[in-house]
Amino acid sequence: RKTAFVDVTGARTALVISGVVPGPSPLEGWLRDGGFQVKHAGPTDPLDDVADFAAKDLVVLEDVAAETLGEARIRALARAVTDVGTGLLLVGGKHAFGPGGYAGSPLEAVSPVSFDLKKDKNRPALAEVIVIDYSGSMSAAVGGQTKIALANEAAARSAALLSPGDSLAVAHVDTEVKWTVPLAPIEDGKALGRVIRSVDAGGGGIYSQVALEAAYAALRTVPKGTLKHVLLFADGDDAEEIVRCPPLAAAAARDEITTSVVSLGRGSDSTLLERTSSSGGGRFYLVEDARTLPEVFSQETVLASRRAFREEPVTPKATSDGSFLRGVTTLPNLDGYVVTTLKPGARLSLVGAEDEPLIADWTRGLGKVGVLTTDLAGRWSSRWLSSDDAIRLSAQLAIALAREPATPGARLGATARRGELSIEATDALGTADGSVLV
Repeated sequence: RKTAFVDVTGARTALVISGVVPGPSPLEGWLRDGGFQVKHAGPTDPLDDVADFAAKDLVVLEDVAAETLGEARIRALARAVTDVGTGLLLVGGKHAFGPGGYAGSPLEAVSPVSFDLKKDKNRPALAEVIVIDYSGSMSAAVGGQTKIALANEAAARSAALLSPGDSLAVAHVDTEVKWTVPLAPIEDGKALGRVIRSVDAGGGGIYSQVALEAAYAALRTVPKGTLKHVLLFADGDDAEEIVRCPPLAAAAARDEITTSVVSLGRGSDSTLLERTSSSGGGRFYLVEDARTLPEVFSQETVLASRRAFREEPVTPKATSDGSFLRGVTTLPNLDGYVVTTLKPGARLSLVGAEDEPLIADWTRGLGKVGVLTTDLAGRWSSRWLSSDDAIRLSAQLAIALAREPATPGARLGATARRGELSIEATDALGTADGSVLV
């Protein structure tokens, strides 16, 4: 038998999960000034259950990558918003939103903005080749799914992120290259995802040199002016011919083809895999848990597009009279933000270039969710951090999203016994409240 009571009186509480280095986030002080009891948590602190977030009136997630936060925390946080009414503020940075690997995640589902790649006529299209190791070692199970299924899901999410005008190829490689999706412009990302997910593991180890040679040959047919990128996924302990790959990647880089590498586990080949990415002008990811592959692939595809950030002087412009804009008269320029797209039904309150969201919010389930797509660590917001109006706006946004204080003295009780859940609500006098709807 398990019983839990939540006392809904007293000062409102906030949990700030921040990747800002050095910390703490300035938002923590602003919330304390607003009367909140504030707790700071690192992205790897044990917060894996809905109850860990449900006790808070507000959670702030600031510049933390999805891979670092982890799937369990992401699911629990999203459920705390929709099922319990915890308020959520997502704050930008280099590891937030799409660049942080959250595209397709439960947090994107509750966010008022989407994290996919917005087609920008002023920026080049992306041609990406994803090379997946589907050797025999990829048939091993992790958390109920095979490694190849997780890698396929990761590639399918990347396909869903790309815009019309971008191009994608997916090659599954063991001793030979199998073109699951030949290089072509994106037309239906969901249909491509179904094809990618249908592939099972093969045999032998991945022949890395053969894989890269095929990928580079395909991208050399792409018209000039297109961003050309290879994402190689390989077992860190079973990548054949890897010694020949760094010079191959360096030659491709001279042809303006970049190469990023995901090594599954640190093994005997991880050092050369990392050298391949550095020679190819890309990024290297060491993944210990295959369940994080979808977040890693999404993050890499967004970064490769070079459409993830708008880094230029921007004058914020108000578009609504949200309560958090009260008393705000003048906002200084920003030097950038993460590019996102407003979802239908969400409220847009502050915009940057081309009316791209800076502040947006909506209600999801029982909770309110808002985004501030710039950072609060000074990378793009140095003038904001010394502006009274910008500080007021940031604090008022967070306060507006927090769960509303309930009736003083009210208590909510839940008892689970033999598979049945009983919930009892009482008012300040201890009288059962028959108006509660469950």
